[in-house]
Amino acid sequence: MLYSYVGIDLAWKSGAIVVLDQDWKIKQIIIPQFDINKRKYVWNKLDNKLPLLKHWKRAIEEIPNSFLRQTTYYVELMENNKLFNYIAGYVSGVIAQWDNSPFTKLELISPNKWNRELLWGRKVQREQIKEASLNFFKTNEPSWYERYKDHKNLSDIADAYCIAYFGIKNTLRKKVYENQERDRKPNQNNRNKNTFKETKQRPTRQVKRVQRNS
Repeated sequence: MLYSYVGIDLAWKSGAIVVLDQDWKIKQIIIPQFDINKRKYVWNKLDNKLPLLKHWKRAIEEIPNSFLRQTTYYVELMENNKLFNYIAGYVSGVIAQWDNSPFTKLELISPNKWNRELLWGRKVQREQIKEASLNFFKTNEPSWYERYKDHKNLSDIADAYCIAYFGIKNTLRKKVYENQERDRKPNQNNRNKNTFKETKQRPTRQVKRVQRNS
């Protein structure tokens, strides 16, 4: 089975989607195309959000999907930010409709989680995080960096790449932990039989057939 991993960086007027293959290398970069003013948002009016959401829907639908591929989507979820979390919920719903493969997985990842991975736990300013994200993207994917180095969404692309890359590491770490926990549990076949209550089986009723004489 083929594997792919998608990092989604949500942003006000830009954002980016980066698709990685099973070797953790970039396969595709998608940049949502929209032009909307942040100040026009009014929370009690859904119409103000629809242009932004529709553009994200079109961007999601550019991601290749297949029943023969297991795709894991990593969507950035920001704490204490109602608009970003609203968009994250919408994007998660679009993914569920667009890629309905039984192997599809969706994980919400906070910026703090992948920032800690990128910076080895160091606490720094936001500008330093952006710089570290760009440097990580440039070091690991120099050809893609050269292609987009003059693009206005370069920072969002780098963040989406880090979201996918460190999302994979987090998923693998969870699998290792789950396997360790499973190995710690005693084998059910080796348990003492006295710990189980014996279930009484009802005797099978035998029906004696009487052959009629014709």
